[in-house]
Amino acid sequence: MDREIRAHLELSVEELVSKGWEQAEARREALRRFGNERRIRRRCTAIEGAHMRKVRTMRMLDGVLQDVRFGIRSLKKSPGFALVAIATLALGIGANATVFSVLNGVLLRPLPHQKPHELVSVAERSQRGGANWVAWANFRDWVAESRSFRALAAYNDYSTTVLGGAEPVYAPVAMVSRDFWIVFPASPVAGRLTVPQDHVEGGAPVVVVSERFAQQHLRGQEALGNSVEISGMLYEVVGIVPSDPNFPRGTELWIPAELTSKSLSRSSHNWKVVGRLNEGLTAADAERELSPLTVRLVASTLAEEGPDYLATGTVITPLRDLIVGDTKRPLFLLMGGAAFVLLVACTNLASTLLARGTARARELAVRSALGASRTRLVRQLLSEAALLAVLGGSAGMGLTLIALRGIHASAGESFPRLESVSLDGTVFAFTLLVTLATALA
Repeated sequence: MDREIRAHLELSVEELVSKGWEQAEARREALRRFGNERRIRRRCTAIEGAHMRKVRTMRMLDGVLQDVRFGIRSLKKSPGFALVAIATLALGIGANATVFSVLNGVLLRPLPHQKPHELVSVAERSQRGGANWVAWANFRDWVAESRSFRALAAYNDYSTTVLGGAEPVYAPVAMVSRDFWIVFPASPVAGRLTVPQDHVEGGAPVVVVSERFAQQHLRGQEALGNSVEISGMLYEVVGIVPSDPNFPRGTELWIPAELTSKSLSRSSHNWKVVGRLNEGLTAADAERELSPLTVRLVASTLAEEGPDYLATGTVITPLRDLIVGDTKRPLFLLMGGAAFVLLVACTNLASTLLARGTARARELAVRSALGASRTRLVRQLLSEAALLAVLGGSAGMGLTLIALRGIHASAGESFPRLESVSLDGTVFAFTLLVTLATALA
């Protein structure tokens, strides 16, 4: 670059001298016209560097394409080996992708609710140390005295026959307390949600239904203002909410539970409770506040009801842990088993490729004699392995799609969060990483 700049300046000086300028003045004028020499040198060097990087990249891509074309020709020469290798990798990669899809949907993906990290399950600690459902009287006092929660909601879900549509239908129903729609915010498709006036003694019997239920059984938004019969009682449809996400899982109708001021028994554990924590608090923080409060509340009725079946504290866990249940350990064990299957497949294929490499020793020696470097030979062999891995990974994704359809069809409602299990970007990225790792292995 220095030589190029000097040559340019000399030509400019010569041109000015030929026009009658003195040598010294011509040099000063040439430098003035040229500008900041250091900045121009730096800019030109950057342009040349970028150009050379592009050239090197194009050469590398051209070499990779040559390797891929050669790899395809090599596989065509050994179709039996290629099919066995691709099938082996498809099973290994497909098993990993399938298990990871389930693990991602069930354990890794957050709950489909607003700020899911704030949602917790609240239960009573039993005399034996386990977790019980909640007595309504305790829940009522938690709502009044607890400061750890933005809202607490009690619910009881069940399935029953619902009348009022074209024909009777057996549907999941949830009886929910006043603040349920604060814990699980929803924007009605039509109508409104239940309000505090619906959750008092003598309040009008109303029901909120899912959009899916309204479309399938109640002629859509025409259901507003009409009545449905649930467990022998008529409820007016006042609102329609989106079908997903919903809580409890699969619920189609929500009816209000009455939060009364009556002193009910603290030993009748008939309600499940969920809460939304205040910003910055954890389940452990809430448990430290609620357990002593519960002990104090229970102590006030100990003389009337006796110690049996009364709560000794609270058990507060993230809602996702409650929904997932005891599936975490089996899923991670399955993931480890799938990884082991892929490792065995890689080991077998590596042994086969080493044997084929021995048979190709003469070919590699000829390439080396013609000038191919060791790096170039390694890149060629790695490209062939990567080609096998990509073909095996593509076939594995097809097997994963078939496997997930089978899981959805067979597991049904028995498996938690099955509706979240799908082939999404995370699964594709994981499969790509597994495929690249397989090629290197």
